[in-house]
Amino acid sequence: MLYYFARGRTFRPFLLVATCLLLAGSIGPGLAFGPPSASTTTERPHAAVSGAAPGCPGAARLCPAVAPLAPLAPGDAWTNVSDDQKFSPAPLRGANLVYDRPDNAVLLFGGCAVLACPAPAATWKFSGGIWTNVTSGPQPPARAYAAMTFDSKDNEVVLFGGYTGLGHALADTWTYAGGNWTNVTNASTSPPGRYAASMAYDRGDSYVTLFGGHNASGGVYNDTWRFTAGTWKNLTVTSPAPPPAREGAGFAWDDADSYAVLFGGDNATGVLLNDTWSYIHGRWAVVNLTNPTTPPPRASVALSYYGQDNAVYVFGGRGANGALNDTWRYAANRWTNVTTSVTGNPPAREDAGAMESSITWTVTGVKVRLGFFLLYGGAPMYCDPCGAGARNDSWVFEQPPLVTASALPPVGEIGQPIVFSASGSSGSPPYLYSWAFGDGTVGAGAGPSTAYFAVGNFTATVTMTDFAGVEATAPTTVMILPGPAVNFTVSPKVTDVGLPVAFNATCSGGTPPYTSVRWAFGDTTSATSWTASHTYSSAGTFQGGINVTDSILGVGLGGFSVTVNPALSFAVSVPTGTLPVQTGALFVVSFTGGTSPYSVTWAFGDGATATTATITHAYTNAGRFTVGLTVRDAVGEASTANYTVIVTGTGGGPGSGAPTVLGLPWTWFTVALVAAAAAIVATLLLVRRRRRRRQQEGPIAAAAVGQEIWRRESTENRPDSRSSRRSVRFGRR
Repeated sequence: MLYYFARGRTFRPFLLVATCLLLAGSIGPGLAFGPPSASTTTERPHAAVSGAAPGCPGAARLCPAVAPLAPLAPGDAWTNVSDDQKFSPAPLRGANLVYDRPDNAVLLFGGCAVLACPAPAATWKFSGGIWTNVTSGPQPPARAYAAMTFDSKDNEVVLFGGYTGLGHALADTWTYAGGNWTNVTNASTSPPGRYAASMAYDRGDSYVTLFGGHNASGGVYNDTWRFTAGTWKNLTVTSPAPPPAREGAGFAWDDADSYAVLFGGDNATGVLLNDTWSYIHGRWAVVNLTNPTTPPPRASVALSYYGQDNAVYVFGGRGANGALNDTWRYAANRWTNVTTSVTGNPPAREDAGAMESSITWTVTGVKVRLGFFLLYGGAPMYCDPCGAGARNDSWVFEQPPLVTASALPPVGEIGQPIVFSASGSSGSPPYLYSWAFGDGTVGAGAGPSTAYFAVGNFTATVTMTDFAGVEATAPTTVMILPGPAVNFTVSPKVTDVGLPVAFNATCSGGTPPYTSVRWAFGDTTSATSWTASHTYSSAGTFQGGINVTDSILGVGLGGFSVTVNPALSFAVSVPTGTLPVQTGALFVVSFTGGTSPYSVTWAFGDGATATTATITHAYTNAGRFTVGLTVRDAVGEASTANYTVIVTGTGGGPGSGAPTVLGLPWTWFTVALVAAAAAIVATLLLVRRRRRRRQQEGPIAAAAVGQEIWRRESTENRPDSRSSRRSVRFGRR
């Protein structure tokens, strides 16, 4: 009988009217429902009106207070935030989403994938526009079409039931808090197993409310259950009558109107519904709408309370002719089609995952609002329950974020710091800022700074991403003028290790006076004077520069390169052992290090020199010679060395270092010896000539000249010496 009255078209209005009239006299007007709450956000004005809602058949106790219709927020829009996501859940339909306030993230669990219904169990978190797989530890078994919401009183996510395949419906209860799932099932008090049920947090009485759903035998429920402190309780009553049995209805706490609102679904025979019900203090009531317009009948809808607008929104679902993609707004007992008022409506779909509400409360009653609500997945084709056609796109509904950008100063010099500023509004804070400064460099933050090192106009662009992953951009232009002009010299630019390099600079232009000058020599050392001298201690090519700053921090820059070669060294090949006179010998020097070209000077010790690295030299005299070698490179590094060469053999003539005979150099001794021999020969010839002359004159002067008498002088009278004998021999008597 109760089921009949609940479904009957004739008796249902009569029962509601009768019940309201019965209680109208016992409770006075002006009663406000639900505990007061302190909001931490700025919301649209909501002034509660005492008494029954327009068209409500009864007093305030059964019919919730109604707020004046709030205007549609300008600029509300749908935004696909899938493009920038590196990771996301698999394509799903029948997944569950909920705003997990302690983690400040949207939680996703369950659903049917394209090739598996249900999909393998996985827990995902959406935060800052990014999906993260947070599956770990014990978690609920795989399921789809479960019921899930956030319990603000117990500070945890609550999950119940779901579809496990082959028509099975679960009846287990799980909670999620602090990143962990906990099975809190109590079989003795749990509702019967079901899927596609509707669940919302009832702020009026501070408990989780479960309604309807599809049972394992193919029927649907219209029972109402309460869950609090880990315990389920059946609150189903027959008066006033609850909504007709259904599955796939949208259900959310409407904080602006201070009641939970239930919309749509389909019954056991698949008839689509579009009735609107309120639930407050354990009582259901049909909402008498203040206008005749209402969303067309549908099931598997995405319904969520959007705290930024203080209104309930419905998107899509399964309509009479297939999947829908219209957007409707519910506030103050009034439905408004806003499909054409909002931008970017997602493609048509049913069975999309949608968070029940974007607001929660702390355990002390402070309201916390998320600035968006999220839609995930779904499918454009009917298949209940299955995963055919499932999507994996993520859509955000919010007032899109706005950002402005500025630069200070807008006109600057090369090298002058330019400070940028970005300011965001709307959307869902907090915001993240990234910059492209227009010169190929990037930055981050609301107030970064940079310097430009080229003249011209540069457009810097800031991209602001809000907490929902929605982006907004804004440009700002900077004009860069020449800064100080630096003139400098580096000498030499190619040198050797250990040799000094001179640096000199002057500056013009910019905005004098010049407050600083700094040389960077490229080897981690520097100097801060206009003129500097630096010696490199290692070889290599060093990239250095000079930086001059003017009075407004404009910068004049210059760059240079210094090549430093290893210190000059050389290897020499000279004759070893003894070298015969008049024999050509090879003298060779080869270089390493230093800076080419090189110069060479040989001094061979015999008066001869040479200036080539390779030379053949022959000594004309024997002796010991000291060979001197001097080498220089192009930057003036010089080195000398001496070597000894021993020459043997015969010869004459002067020669420094020649051997001596009897105290004379052997060349002069030879000359003297030849001269003595010549004198002896001349004397012998003279004596012979005289003897001939005497022989020729003898007969002519015989009487007058005495005969030469040879005799031997006594050794007693004369010394027996060669000279004395000679004198006797040639003497006359």
